[in-house]
Amino acid sequence: MSAGITTLLTIVTGVVIVVLGHGFVKLFLEPLQEFRKELNQVKADLLIYEGVFKAETPSAIAQQKARGALRRHAALVLARADGIPFYAFFAALGVVPKYGRVITTHHHLRELAQHLGDGHTREQLEKDLR
Repeated sequence: MSAGITTLLTIVTGVVIVVLGHGFVKLFLEPLQEFRKELNQVKADLLIYEGVFKAETPSAIAQQKARGALRRHAALVLARADGIPFYAFFAALGVVPKYGRVITTHHHLRELAQHLGDGHTREQLEKDLR
């Protein structure tokens, strides 16, 4: 082969590899990273609003902020999980929790937002997030 064809094939192969790599990152790695980030944010907000959960009479403003954060997380946890292609495969590898646990976490977050101070719901949620 001539040097020109070899150079052209090398460039085309390099471009194809870069495009495939970028597609892999966008399709698989970014959704996984966003999902893990959301789970960590849920854990952080559970610690941030722990005083609201434990207080017998939390302030209305604190309750409103905690409820808003929990509802947002309930929606985003489910949405981020649904955005991961081949979720069952990644769950089988242990990269993400089983989908049933995601659904359970979604329900517990909604329950916790509705019934602030219910210790059982909070404990169950923390268990599901492990």
